[in-house]
Amino acid sequence: MEPRDVVVVGGSAGSLVPLREIVAALPPDLPGSVLVTMHMPQQARSELPWLLSRSGPLPAVYLPGRPPPPVNLAA
Repeated sequence: MEPRDVVVVGGSAGSLVPLREIVAALPPDLPGSVLVTMHMPQQARSELPWLLSRSGPLPAVYLPGRPPPPVNLAA
C-alpha cells in the first residue's frame, strides 16, 4: 500500500459547527484523506456525512469498518 497523508478530527456531539467550518476550509484538490469522528448515541442514525458534504468541496461518506478512499472526507 502506498503511503498517503491523513488528517483525523474528532469531537463531541456539540462539535458540529467547528467541524463544518474545518470542512468548508478544505481545498477541493486535497492530496489526502480526512477522517472525522463524533460522539453519538449508539442508537442514533448519523447525518454527519450529509451535513459535511453540504459544508465544503469534498464529498463525505460513512465508512464503518472500511479503509478510506485515496482522496475523500470520511465521517
